[in-house]
Amino acid sequence: MAMESKSVLVAKLNKIVGHSTEGELYFLLEDERLLIKKGDLDEQTQAVMTKEFINHTKQYLSQEEISIMGLSLADDRKDVLYHYDYEDRIPEVDYITSVQQNVLSDSYNFKHDDISKMKGYVFAFVDEDTRITLYKEHYPIMVMKKEAGETLKDKINIKLTNSNKITEVDDDIFKLNFDFDFMIVDGELYVKNLKKLESKFGFIKVLEKKANESVDTIDLLEIVEDISYLRNDITDASFARKIVKVASKSIVLQKCNKEDIIKFINESNDIIKNKFKFDESGNLLDLKTKKARKAFITLLDDSFLYSKLTDHDYLSGAKDDLSSHEI
Repeated sequence: MAMESKSVLVAKLNKIVGHSTEGELYFLLEDERLLIKKGDLDEQTQAVMTKEFINHTKQYLSQEEISIMGLSLADDRKDVLYHYDYEDRIPEVDYITSVQQNVLSDSYNFKHDDISKMKGYVFAFVDEDTRITLYKEHYPIMVMKKEAGETLKDKINIKLTNSNKITEVDDDIFKLNFDFDFMIVDGELYVKNLKKLESKFGFIKVLEKKANESVDTIDLLEIVEDISYLRNDITDASFARKIVKVASKSIVLQKCNKEDIIKFINESNDIIKNKFKFDESGNLLDLKTKKARKAFITLLDDSFLYSKLTDHDYLSGAKDDLSSHEI
């Protein structure tokens, strides 16, 4: 499925509201394997959570500064919701997506299920042909409880009321907010918190595989003396994303050959030229240093720019094609 626009995603949320579809709460547990267990919500709590999850998600999508772009084109800009456009799937995410199939799951039992095994929580809407799932990582501080062996003298959970009465809460408290780290819309993954996807799920393996393929594409230029230096940087997730981006989007790779690139470097001002070092033949780039590799990726990203208006050279990271971008 193609990447949806913000307006289409909001329209799908509105469709859920129009059909009075109630959301369902699930807990994602991780022990020796992943488990999804359904939370037993009373009607009032379910109605409140349904309303607030939809409102918070719509509010996020309605922010003017938020843009949607393919994950393979990820750069350092903020305020981006990334659409997962890699061919390789992430098993953990596919498992979470299974709740969109409306398959029955076991119920979560706070007395018998170990809350320390909780990886995150899921709020899912299944409405005819529209399915939206929101996922949020669980943090230990979300739970306020007495640990095993503690007595009332060790700790007490209290609540503050409008009547200024302070009363004890006998049960443990689970604090849940309406934000999300990523959402799945009709099977398509949209990532708000990229760091969480990289650190808590198996995406890093997918990224490294794609980055290796991207280095192979770059190597076809036959302009690098030893491509292994670039390949070794793939373990750095941030740099791996940049390699994937230039291999997927680079106009330099699409329109320029080896001679074009060498000519550009040699005819540039000293600030740019001094960032690069050639071998003795003058035809191969030496990428032994981290600085040289960063400069090379910057060049492939076409980020060394010149302004005709100010007669000034710039380094520009995030660029949008004016032919398809509204100012």
